[in-house]
Amino acid sequence: MGFLNITLGDTVKHFSIKNNQLQVQTVDSERQIPLRDINSLIIESSKINCSVYALQALVRERVAVYMCDHLHLPNAMILPFNDHYSQLRVFNMQQDAPRPLEKQLWQAIVRQKILNQARCLALLGKEGHDELVEIANSVNSGDTNNKEAHAANFYWRKYFDGKYGRNTDCFANDLLNYGYSLVRGQIARDIVAHGLQPFMGIHHKNQLNAFNLADDLFEPFRPFVDAFVSENFDFSDKRVLPEHKRILMRLLNLAVTINGEVHSLPNATHVMVESFVASLRDKAVKIILPILAELKSFKYE
Repeated sequence: MGFLNITLGDTVKHFSIKNNQLQVQTVDSERQIPLRDINSLIIESSKINCSVYALQALVRERVAVYMCDHLHLPNAMILPFNDHYSQLRVFNMQQDAPRPLEKQLWQAIVRQKILNQARCLALLGKEGHDELVEIANSVNSGDTNNKEAHAANFYWRKYFDGKYGRNTDCFANDLLNYGYSLVRGQIARDIVAHGLQPFMGIHHKNQLNAFNLADDLFEPFRPFVDAFVSENFDFSDKRVLPEHKRILMRLLNLAVTINGEVHSLPNATHVMVESFVASLRDKAVKIILPILAELKSFKYE
């Protein structure tokens, strides 16, 4: 798996593939990057030219390719199709998953999300850690008592110090949405790579959403984005600029504690999705979820 997360902005004119390297041509220079080193690529400008062959090569190397809209926000992702050796077997496991198992998996996901929210507040020096831990410990199977929503209402008041809401149109929420898109896309890539159907969620069941399962599995990672955004930005700014987005790209290189080990965020999502498949295969809750311990970049040996 690659480790470079690259953004192609307004200065880029064209990119192509030659000798298994990404060739990026800007207005005044050209550079080459080995495909095997690339984890993700964000095409931010609609003026950039490329060939279908280049996109095919990136998908073949399992590079997460994001495209942005006119506001420079990620609005699409290219994913490989039929890239798994046992697609039908995995599909059948998803389709045949017992409802009690899905509810138990959702219980584990919501509980870890709330625990990570508690840890986020503690890392940011805000109050509310103990209250969220108490809520997390009361989550039942399927979260039928809706503790996730109760925790969210409490969490966002503490996170924003009562100044904003999660639905407020503001700089802070624009940053969060951009960061969420990046990590959600990373998880969607792993879902497809493991032969799973991304539209078949265990809790999210929106018929118009092609990534219900990505939304399910993304939940425990949200507080990682929340903590990163709060630590790296001044919420008094007005709009998201290219330099802000370059900082947000560092999210994909965060060190994440999962299964008692520290991994890069892309490796952590891989571990989680693999354990989700094991849960479906064995019809038992074996999912391994990320624990927000501290915010630091992963160091490759």
